[in-house]
Amino acid sequence: MRKVSFIWCMALAILTCCACTSHYSSPIRACGYDSPGRTEKGTMDAQISNASVFGGSASVGYAPLDWLKVEAQGEFYTGKFANGNFGLRLSPLPAVRQKSKVQFLTEFELGLGFGAGGKSDSKTDDDPEWHKRFTYGMYLGTGIGLGVSFFDNGIRFLDLDLYVRMRYEPTKSEYAPMTHWLIYGPGIQLRFDRVFRIYYFLPMWNYWNDIESTRGGSFGEIGIGFEFDLPAGGTRWKYD
Repeated sequence: MRKVSFIWCMALAILTCCACTSHYSSPIRACGYDSPGRTEKGTMDAQISNASVFGGSASVGYAPLDWLKVEAQGEFYTGKFANGNFGLRLSPLPAVRQKSKVQFLTEFELGLGFGAGGKSDSKTDDDPEWHKRFTYGMYLGTGIGLGVSFFDNGIRFLDLDLYVRMRYEPTKSEYAPMTHWLIYGPGIQLRFDRVFRIYYFLPMWNYWNDIESTRGGSFGEIGIGFEFDLPAGGTRWKYD
């Protein structure tokens, strides 16, 4: 009898979970969690990432100053959302200006985005699929970390960064409540010769709105990027 009761309890729990509905506006920037504070004047970069197998992003950026980077990004998650966003990264203490083998990494970011996504399980005729829901929103974020640079004959050839990032995103999708997202977690990045970088980020995400809240979701993001010096661009940092 105990075994039968246990089976019935498990079945009820599964049915209860399946019956749950979700109501949310999709995040406007869920990807792009490379290391903070690595902006260098006159450099342009291109980056792609994969998140939880079913999602990913592609971005381009340009740094007119050591402490400022302008970037644009597109991202998607299969069957959930597709967005484009545009924003700024601001580094009050750029790593390149610290001129030491160990750097304190810090950054603030802000931007706007729009696309399609969101969910509201009302199952009515005027409750469209995700790709028919216009979504817009903004993001505010920060990141801090510790970087270590390695040199060969006085020329930097490798940066190893350990960091944490956090983003807050208020978003609104059609037919769904305005939703507040909080995404945060740790990351690690290797940057080779100021040309190629690879990073891994493990974020936790939470959201809340007038109908529901969810906490504790997680996904892993791995990304690679390439950097280019423009004609009037950056110089190779040397260490005496």
